Amino acid sequence: MIDLKEIVEGLECVSNDVTFYLDTLSGEVIPMTEEQRKEADMEGSEDDHAHEWQRELRAEAKLIIDNIGNRFLRLPDSFELHNWQIMDDFCRSIADPQVSIEFNQAIHGSGAFRNFRRCLERHELEKPWYSHRRRALREIAIEWCRENGVDYQDSAGPSETIHVKTLSPHQRSD
Repeated sequence: MIDLKEIVEGLECVSNDVTFYLDTLSGEVIPMTEEQRKEADMEGSEDDHAHEWQRELRAEAKLIIDNIGNRFLRLPDSFELHNWQIMDDFCRSIADPQVSIEFNQAIHGSGAFRNFRRCLERHELEKPWYSHRRRALREIAIEWCRENGVDYQDSAGPSETIHVKTLSPHQRSD
């Protein structure tokens, strides 16, 4: 049985540069860069001068690419995670209407992710944001497991609920 926590942690690290795979035999979530994929695809890529760890990564990438018996399942990529939607949902969850509007404006237009991060820092909402994001990724992981027929256990359980509220400027200890 696969630990859902491993999948969620993989989803937290998803980027345009790295694809993550679940090894259904070991339960391990394995990252693979495009460079590793290319090297594994190349004929004669076994280099006698490569370090042991490089040979191991190449062999692991080759295993994933060959995927004999459908042992490896690709986790959702950054496009499939809908990161912008997760941010939008967070913005809508902010109790203070003025702050919610500020966040909503930040995520529309160019620089949405950078502007969102700045708002998080300015309003000291990083912890509630990461809690919200982890819950959203957990739900995505559960749905992905169901769609792929992966039996899982949720050893971490649902993460604690952190209610998003903001402090007025005179309540802060700046």
